[in-house]
Amino acid sequence: MEQHVRKILIGFAVTLTLILLAALIVPSFIDWNRFKAEIESQARLATGRELTIGGDISFSVLPAPTLAVADVALANIPGASETPLLRLKRLDAQISLLPLLTGKIEIARFDLQQPEIFLEITPEGQNNWTFAARPQAEEAPGPATVPETGEANGAAPDIRLDELNIRDGAVTYTNRQTDTQLQITGIKATLSANSLQGPFTIDASVTLNGTALALESSVGNLAGTRATPVTATLDIDSGKGRIDFRGSVADPGPALRVSGAVGASGKNLSALLATLSQLPGSGAPPATLPPFLAQPYHLAFDMTATSDLVRIRDLAARLGDATINGSGAVEIGADTNFEMLLSANTLDLSNWQFANTSSSKPASTNPQADDTAANGGTAAIPATGNSLLPENISGTVGVAVQAVKFNGDFVRDIALDLQIAKGNANLRNLSLNLPGSSKFRLSGAAVATDGKPSFGGRMSFSSESLRQLLAWSGTDISAVPEERLRRLNAKAELNVTPELAQIYALTATLDSSSVSGGLAYALRARPSFGVELKIDQLNADAYLPAAAPPQGATATAKPKSGGTGKTAEPSPLAILDSFDSNFKFSVDALTYQGVVLKALTLNGTLLDRQLQLAQAAIGDVAGASINLRADLKALSSVPEGTARLQLDAKNLAGIATLTGLKLPVPAAQLGAAKLTADFGLSPADGVKSSLDATLGGTRLDARMTVTQLSLSEPAATLERAQLKLDAKLENASLAALSKQFNLPLAPG
Repeated sequence: MEQHVRKILIGFAVTLTLILLAALIVPSFIDWNRFKAEIESQARLATGRELTIGGDISFSVLPAPTLAVADVALANIPGASETPLLRLKRLDAQISLLPLLTGKIEIARFDLQQPEIFLEITPEGQNNWTFAARPQAEEAPGPATVPETGEANGAAPDIRLDELNIRDGAVTYTNRQTDTQLQITGIKATLSANSLQGPFTIDASVTLNGTALALESSVGNLAGTRATPVTATLDIDSGKGRIDFRGSVADPGPALRVSGAVGASGKNLSALLATLSQLPGSGAPPATLPPFLAQPYHLAFDMTATSDLVRIRDLAARLGDATINGSGAVEIGADTNFEMLLSANTLDLSNWQFANTSSSKPASTNPQADDTAANGGTAAIPATGNSLLPENISGTVGVAVQAVKFNGDFVRDIALDLQIAKGNANLRNLSLNLPGSSKFRLSGAAVATDGKPSFGGRMSFSSESLRQLLAWSGTDISAVPEERLRRLNAKAELNVTPELAQIYALTATLDSSSVSGGLAYALRARPSFGVELKIDQLNADAYLPAAAPPQGATATAKPKSGGTGKTAEPSPLAILDSFDSNFKFSVDALTYQGVVLKALTLNGTLLDRQLQLAQAAIGDVAGASINLRADLKALSSVPEGTARLQLDAKNLAGIATLTGLKLPVPAAQLGAAKLTADFGLSPADGVKSSLDATLGGTRLDARMTVTQLSLSEPAATLERAQLKLDAKLENASLAALSKQFNLPLAPG
């Protein structure tokens, strides 16, 4: 009996072994390619897309369950490009055998070779990553059942992933509506997980639009109520930048809370910014970056973030040797509120290097003038309606720096107080103290009207030692006497738009002179400005260097005749061709070379290389008045146009002193003078002039024409030039004429 039972058990064991061996070995001999059609059909039902398996499918159990699939493609949507949505060269998966016997799933290896995903938005706005809903089969209602396993109760299955590898992956996003494209290439990643709840580790590298990115991260166990530790390091473009996070994640879901320390560092901030400018959404890269950005940088702060609040503490930002500390917070919701505070004790910027199309109508100094905002100016700041920013954003920014060392001295007490509310910015205060006991203050508001941004505000400046300030700024004032450029006080209002910057209601005091008026500069490709200034009195002699004593006669080079092969010297008026302007100056009293000039006026327009001088006048200079009007063009080459000079003087003493003219006889003897001179310049007609003058009892009427004289090379063509002069001199008495000019005339 025992022997019979023993034979039965042996037979049963042999049979069971054969069954197990068959189960382990037979799958290797099955042609799994026969199931391609069924797999592709099920995929079509699940996604609504055609799945194509172009390569072989293989499955084996020994030495470990292994699945391999080659050449897989998932079709795109109609209307998209011919490229499939997904393409995979090969998939290899291996599961450990022994853990399966205990009910555990341990994926020893899961490899994806050359996975490519092509995301696209069609010209009609349809995306290709939204799949059709899977059809649901009609099922008859059955009796209610009670699940008996933990998995049925929602517990995560016991799955372990030892290694997930992605090699040579790529993702391409194309928006055919906006004609933009984003490319992620060279995807290489390794992921492992002890379970679906973690811990997780990832090591990945990609190339995003030409920029190399590398990520190393670890995430702790997500199960339980404790916060999950998270670490991550992102390397940007092979060391140009590095971002680190060390913290935790708690309460995944709506109550998510992230906290930890964030750091960013690199050897060259300029190189990092240039790299980031190539990434999608960063806009056009800047033409040049300030040289001082080419320094090591470091940023560190502690962060706490929830779905409705982000708080930053212990912020430290360093560029080179300069460090700024701060804190901030952002409340996120229907309305977004923020607060940022930055401070520093002393910033040493001694070694920083900072240096490195339109209508031609001149700018007006009138802040209400609309016609000066020309089309084709610089690009406007984006604005919507009557707000510069979204109206649901509000907050404050505060900056306080005790001192900044630069160029050998200190800028002290720098303060910024900025408020954002209802979509506009209110600059409550920007102030700083400069060298030379100088103070600058600015306040105002940045708003938008009908989508057009503008800034309007008030500014003030005062300096008790202007010379010290100018010397610190690098301005050479050695030629100005020491007792001048001592004090300056100024205040003004300003208005700035993308087309025009204006300073108006300007009042200033420089030493003993008072100035009022306004300035404007049009932000165009061709410089264009307007200026209107009124000065009560100015002693120009006090600002000019003392005249050097005469050193003897200096030989004057005789111009060579006929030398036409040499390049002509540029005209001193050529600079007037480089900008447009309207200008109006007036000085109540100007002292120059000891002569007081009263009621000076200069008023005109420079437009499209044409100067229209409406008035250049001196109301009173030693009893004389002078007025000049002109209309000239082609100022940089051969001037062309007309001019009129008028003079009315009780005597010529003041004019002689002002111009250095030596009169042949005393000015009182010559008598009163009145003169009107007209000039005409033309390349074709040469120089024409007419003179109508009276001097005492003598009148001169003259007409002069100069031909064959090149106005561009007058010295070279002087010998061939021809002069025609018609003059008439009148005096009622020859004796009076002789006496007036001390002429040796005697009767009969």
